[in-house]
Amino acid sequence: MLMLFCSLTHFSSAQLNPEQNAEAELYRKNKVKTISFYEYRTSKRTGKGKITSYTRLDTLGREIETWSHLKLSLFRSTNYRVFFEYNENGDVSKRISYVIEGSDPVITTYIYKYNDQQKITYKKEDARVGELWKHTYDSLGNRIRTQWYFAGDSIKDPFYFIDSFYYAGNQLQVMKRFNPDNSVYFYFTYEYNEQGNCIREIRHEKDRITDVWEWTYDEKGSRTHLFYSDKLTGRTNSSDTEYNAQGLRILSEGKRRIVYEYYFID
Repeated sequence: MLMLFCSLTHFSSAQLNPEQNAEAELYRKNKVKTISFYEYRTSKRTGKGKITSYTRLDTLGREIETWSHLKLSLFRSTNYRVFFEYNENGDVSKRISYVIEGSDPVITTYIYKYNDQQKITYKKEDARVGELWKHTYDSLGNRIRTQWYFAGDSIKDPFYFIDSFYYAGNQLQVMKRFNPDNSVYFYFTYEYNEQGNCIREIRHEKDRITDVWEWTYDEKGSRTHLFYSDKLTGRTNSSDTEYNAQGLRILSEGKRRIVYEYYFID
């Protein structure tokens, strides 16, 4: 079962979210060493496509290197490479980025504080004006509040958002983002099927729905279809995903077709 939970990509940074944890565990279980992503337009049905990115994993299924081919302009492209290091709790302690091939790396280190349950309560980019996240949890270990500072809290009048999370048991129901003046910037609501899989995520802003994501699942609980609708413009988008017998994603097809190729530890 690969994806049981709603997307947490909209939220401020903490530990790996449940989807990422489940995916890393799947890679560890299957001894995946590298993943290559081949992409081409859906109108092209033959050939392997062009490799656009590559990921190398450690024995725990975590990313330790990613590579992406980026097109900077009509006549210029580059290879964007990132390396990751982890601390003893399994959280990213250093991120080394080569934005332009051949350039000096951009190195970001992170400082953490944890509670008695080893949940992150404080995460900061180790820089004078680095991003900072402060987290609070309930008695069940669910994150209920995040204060997110764009440039740290040591500068004069730091700007921040507050994310609040509301649950029924361990099931996330609502996430609200507050401005510094305590007004609501936007909020998300979530709906689930009988198996506990998130089937709908709805973004609200100023008493109107702005975006809706809807998912369907296979019998193993893996997401097979996504339908997205922009309620402000009327635009829609959809994608389908296929998996192999081990539960590894092998094909995603929407505006573009992406084929996943795996190499395994001997």
